[in-house]
Amino acid sequence: MDEEGIARRFLEAVETHGVILVHDKALPSITAVAAGEPVAGSWWSHPLANSIYNALGAIEHDVLEVRLIRSKVTLVAQHLWPAIVAIGSGRSDWQLRHLPSEAIALLASIEDGASAVAVDASLKRLLRGMAERLLVFGIDVHTPIGRHEKRYSSWSSWAEEHDVAVGLADEEGRRLVETAITSWPSGGTTTGLLPW
Repeated sequence: MDEEGIARRFLEAVETHGVILVHDKALPSITAVAAGEPVAGSWWSHPLANSIYNALGAIEHDVLEVRLIRSKVTLVAQHLWPAIVAIGSGRSDWQLRHLPSEAIALLASIEDGASAVAVDASLKRLLRGMAERLLVFGIDVHTPIGRHEKRYSSWSSWAEEHDVAVGLADEEGRRLVETAITSWPSGGTTTGLLPW
């Protein structure tokens, strides 16, 4: 199958599942969709690795990529974007518990800023932890000089940029995501999968 066909299958899988991992050997994943079976080990060593990478790039504007399930890269269907924004904006106890003071200050700075914050090495670990709690949205950016750089923004600015209206409470958003996971064909459970 060509990369365009793989990209179509990826979008269908995301829409069918609502949330799906990019890679996992046991849970529903995009790499399993491409290979026709779960991929053990690193998917980068799979013969379809380049096609998977290119197909993921082709759908990047149609899906939301967050570290959600098991803190792994997870793709989210558009119908669940309001749920993710509601969760991310909720500032629930599970998000803020044991959050270092420098993270709280950085979060305030990101929320006050009009644009995404580029990350230097000293903040990388802190911001990744914040993204795993869905406190911020992180995206990989290719700079004009060809480097890969991670940038983080607030969920409110991401929602505005993507025209996502949010009228949900964070509890409702979490329920919608949990329902998507428990609806997986394998009879999924959320135990130990989600950060809350």
